[in-house]
Amino acid sequence: MVRETIGANSKVSFDKKGTLILPWPSRGNTPLSEFSTRYFFTLAFPCLFPYASGDFNINRPRTCTSLSDWAEHLLWYKDGRFAKHRYFKFIAHNMIIRKQTLEKSSFIFQQKLGDSHISIEELKEKIEQGDESICKKILYFSDTLRGSSQYWSRRYKEVRSLEEYLINEGKGLPSIFCTGSCAEFHFKPLRRLLGMYVKLTENKHIDLDNHNNLYACLQENSHIVASYFDKRTISYFENVMGPVFGVSAYWYRQEFAKSRGMVHWHGLCWREDKEPHKLLHDCVVKGLSEPDCAQVLSDWAKYQFGLSAEHPAGYDEAGNSKKNLWPPPEGTAPAPPEESNPLFKLLMDVSESQDTVLEDYLLLCNRFNLHRCSDYCMTTNKSKSVKECRMGFGSENESGKQLRQFPDIIKDKNKCLRLEMKRDHPFLVQHSQFHTQGWRANGDISLILSTSGPDNPSVEEILAVEKYTTAYSCKGNQSTESLTNLFHEMLNTSSSTAQNFCSKYLMNTVKRDVSAVEACFEISRFPLYRCSHQFQSVSLSGLRIFESNGKFITKNNIFDKYLSRPPNDNCSFYDFICRSGKVPVFSSILQASWPLTEDYCRYQLLIHWPNWRNVSDIKPDSATWIVTMTAFLESKHCPNFVRADIERAKRHKPNDYAEESNCVEKASQQPDWVEGIRPDIIYAEVPEDVSFDDGGPHIDWSKSDIQYPTNYKSFIESFEETDNFSNDLLIVPDVNENTYKKVTSNLLLNL
Repeated sequence: MVRETIGANSKVSFDKKGTLILPWPSRGNTPLSEFSTRYFFTLAFPCLFPYASGDFNINRPRTCTSLSDWAEHLLWYKDGRFAKHRYFKFIAHNMIIRKQTLEKSSFIFQQKLGDSHISIEELKEKIEQGDESICKKILYFSDTLRGSSQYWSRRYKEVRSLEEYLINEGKGLPSIFCTGSCAEFHFKPLRRLLGMYVKLTENKHIDLDNHNNLYACLQENSHIVASYFDKRTISYFENVMGPVFGVSAYWYRQEFAKSRGMVHWHGLCWREDKEPHKLLHDCVVKGLSEPDCAQVLSDWAKYQFGLSAEHPAGYDEAGNSKKNLWPPPEGTAPAPPEESNPLFKLLMDVSESQDTVLEDYLLLCNRFNLHRCSDYCMTTNKSKSVKECRMGFGSENESGKQLRQFPDIIKDKNKCLRLEMKRDHPFLVQHSQFHTQGWRANGDISLILSTSGPDNPSVEEILAVEKYTTAYSCKGNQSTESLTNLFHEMLNTSSSTAQNFCSKYLMNTVKRDVSAVEACFEISRFPLYRCSHQFQSVSLSGLRIFESNGKFITKNNIFDKYLSRPPNDNCSFYDFICRSGKVPVFSSILQASWPLTEDYCRYQLLIHWPNWRNVSDIKPDSATWIVTMTAFLESKHCPNFVRADIERAKRHKPNDYAEESNCVEKASQQPDWVEGIRPDIIYAEVPEDVSFDDGGPHIDWSKSDIQYPTNYKSFIESFEETDNFSNDLLIVPDVNENTYKKVTSNLLLNL
C-alpha cells in the first residue's frame, strides 16, 4: 500500500523491528516558484492535498480559472480542512496579493509610465530634479489593489463625490457617524452557526459554552466569523438603520483592528428629513440662545436615538446617582454571573417587559459603554508634555470627562460642532440606547451638526464635516507623503532594473500585517465597503468609444448626450449626469490649487455651468477660464462644494487622501486614444449575448474585407472633432462585435 502510494522505485526500507523508514525530503539551493512549480501546494501542504488532487499548479482542466477563485473554493470546502489550517489562508492570501501586484506593476510600467525603457539611473535623475510624477502615477494606477493605501485613496474620492452628489440633490450633509464592532465570543447567532458548521463538516457536537472550545472553534473557523459579520452588518442597515433611525443613504467600510485583528465597521448616514441640520438651523433662525439650542437638540436626540451620557442606573429620591449600580471603581455593583451576561442574549430575549429591557440596557452599559484608558488611547501632548486620552477622557493627571448638569454644543479639535449631553458619569461613553441594545456590541452613534441651511450647507461647514467624516471613514493607511518618501528611500538603494523596482515598490505599499479574519475576508472577496448608491466613472476627455451599428462607427459620449438634450432643458452638465441616480466620479478632473489654473477652471465650468450648448455660452473668446470662473464663484449657480474645494486649496491644507496631485489626471497619463476604446469602469449590467470568438487557429488576420481610409490620422482627427463625417470614408459591412474590434485595432495601430 505504501509503495503504491509513494512509488515503487522510492527508497523505502524497514528497520529490524519492521518499522517503515521513509527518506527525509531533500532541499535544493534554488527557491521554487510558487506560481509555476507543479504540485507546489501538494509539496507545501501534504496534509491538505494527500493525493495531489486539487492542486492549482498542475496540468489539468481547471474548474477555477484564477488563483483567487481556487483559494475561495478551498476556503469553503465541504470538510473545512483548508479553513482550519493554521497557515494555508495566510499563504494563499499573500500569493494572491503578490500575484496581483506583479501583474499591476507590469501593466503600469509598460502602459502608463510613458517610457517602458526608462532606466533606474533616469528615475534617480528625475527625482533629483524634483519630478515625482513617476511615483504618483504608480500609486494612482494601482488603486485596484484591495486594502492598500491607494485603494482607500480612491474610496476617499468616492465618499467626497457622494457628499457632493447628495448636497446637489438637496439631501445636505451626513446626519450621523456610526460604528459597530464584533463581539465574536458573545454573539448568540454566531455560536449557533458555528455549532451547525462543525456538525456539518466534522459530524460531531461541540460544547461552545466551554471557553477553550469556543476559542479554538473561532480560531479554526474565522471564515465563518467574517461571513457572519458581513451579513449581520447588511441586515442591520436594512432593518435597523433605515426603519429605526430614518437613514436613507449611507456609506460604510470594514476595518480590522491593529490590536486583535477583529473586524468592525464605521460609516456615514444621511436621514431623509435632513435632521439634525434642519432642527439646529431653525433654532438659529428663531434666535434661540446656545443653551436653548443645545436643550432642543438634546431632547430630539434622546427621542430619536436614545442618545445619552447619563448612566441608566438613574437617581435616587434625593437626586443622587445610584452608584451602587455602577461597576468599580466609581461604584460598588458586583459583576453579574456569567449566565446573566447580556452579550449572550438577543433583544427579543429581554423584551418581556419594560423592566427587563431597562435591566438589559444597564448591564450592557456596564459591560462596554464605560471607557478605561490604556496605552492604546493615551498619547503624549507635545505642548503639555503629559499623556492625554485621545478619546477625550482627560489626561494622566486629571482623568475622566467633565460632568454636566445641562447639555451643551461645543467645537471639537476638527472645529466641528458636537453635542454634549447631560453627564453624571466621568467615564460613560456618550451613546445611543437603541444602537447599544440593537447591535449588542461596542458601537457608537454621533450626530453631525451644522447651523446653515440643510438644503445648501455653507462652505465652512462643508470643509469641517468633510475633514472629519471622510478622513475617519478612510483612515488607517499610509499617507501619500509617506509613500512618496518610501519611493525615494527604495530608489536610492536600488540597483535593479526600473521594472523590478516598480514591482518592489508596489509590494511595499501593499505589505501589511493581516489577521485570520481579514485573510478570510479577502479570500472570500467580501466587499470592504458598501454604499446605498452606485458610482459611475465619468471621463471629461470628450473622446468616443468605437461602435459599429450600421450607421455610425462611434458611440455617443456623455457630452454628446448632454448637448443633444431637449431645447427646454436648462440643466448643467452635473445635473444631467446625476439623473441616472448614480454618483459621478470624474476620472480626469484636476485637484484645486491656489492660484487657480486654466485647466481646473475649464473643467469646473464645463461641469457646473447651467444650460450651455457651446463653449461660447460659457465664456467669450477674449476671456480666460480663470476670469470666467472668478465671476462664476460669485453667482448663485455655483455649488458651495465647489467653493469649498477652492477654499481648501487657499488654506493649503490638502488631505492625505486627496487625489495623487494634479499629475494623475488620466488624460495626461496615457495616449488619448486609449479612452476611445477602453470600456467604462463600471457596468450596470453585462449583456448576456456578448461572446468572444477568435476565429480559430486557421483564420488569416492579415486579410480584410473592410475598406480603410488612406490617411488614418486625418480620419481619426476628423470624427474626434465632429459627428458630421461621411460614412463613405469608412465602409463597414454588417459585422459582429469581434470584427469591429478588429477595425478599431487596425485603425489605431496604423496611426
